[in-house]
Amino acid sequence: MWQRCRYGCAWRACSHARWCLVLTLLLPGCQPGAPEDPLQAYVETLSATLSVASEATPAPSTIPPPTSGGLPSHPASIPLEGIGLLALTGCAVQATIGKYDSSLGRSAKASQRLILALEYLRLAPACIRQLQKYGNAALARRLQTGWHKQRAHLPELIFNATLGSEEYRAFWLASPAPGDFPRSGHEATANALRSIDRDVRRWLGGDYRAQNRSFELLLSEIAGGDGGALWQALSRHSQWLHDADTILEQYRHSQGRCMDYQRFAAITRLSIRFNGEIQSRYTQSISRYREYLAAISALEHQLSDALTPHYLQWLAARNQHLNEIDNAADQHSAQLEHLRLACAP
Repeated sequence: MWQRCRYGCAWRACSHARWCLVLTLLLPGCQPGAPEDPLQAYVETLSATLSVASEATPAPSTIPPPTSGGLPSHPASIPLEGIGLLALTGCAVQATIGKYDSSLGRSAKASQRLILALEYLRLAPACIRQLQKYGNAALARRLQTGWHKQRAHLPELIFNATLGSEEYRAFWLASPAPGDFPRSGHEATANALRSIDRDVRRWLGGDYRAQNRSFELLLSEIAGGDGGALWQALSRHSQWLHDADTILEQYRHSQGRCMDYQRFAAITRLSIRFNGEIQSRYTQSISRYREYLAAISALEHQLSDALTPHYLQWLAARNQHLNEIDNAADQHSAQLEHLRLACAP
């Protein structure tokens, strides 16, 4: 006799209730209260197939993202106090210095302080040459000293505006607060990360051109990204794969003989399912995660001397997490195939 569920799947009446349960679990959507994640459903099916209880492991704890800031912004890195702006008439940098001296300039967020610094680095040399030409050597020296100090602090200013910013921290949050930043698609986020890495490479190489609006839009795209959600999902998947490995290990140690044909057939179907749909989805998630990390790691390399101790601790934890998830699916697939071949009837 055939029975059908609401999704149209079917199976024959079984002679043993246990195998009815296994077949039911093998058919997604045919049982009430089925797990939404295919990998979690797979682990439950594996547990039922081998009659090995799956331990209810706690959800993986998430590592808090790095705090924003952490480095001084060096507000006085350009020694311009007491300079009359009229003395800089004819210099494009005059407006930049005016912004520094304003209340908005003194309280500007890190990204705006970086834009001001880049503007100064780009415009000051022409003014210095003009002052030297007209015999104002003292003021020229002050602007030159400020230029060198600002250039020396540029990596720290960039860190504060990027890796140490609220936007990058929001990117790593597992569940960003609703409404803080508009959500971004994967491609938009990945492109924004790569764009900022390219911009930083230019800035550190002496090309100080920067567009304020474009930079803020890139930061907003990054803030709306799903780096933290991916981290959490991959951690959860890695934990389920660990649970699956534990089930296989317990079965090998507890069984005096290998499996009968029915159980072997069920394991074979599970192996096909895992190596197909499930492993493909897991690999795709890791690929997305790695695409993000490629751009972020490149930026971290450029700013290696400016990374704070707290950020370095977080970075080590992130790298450890990547090592844990990277080969988890391949390792489980190998263990599953080893059991299946070793116990072929």
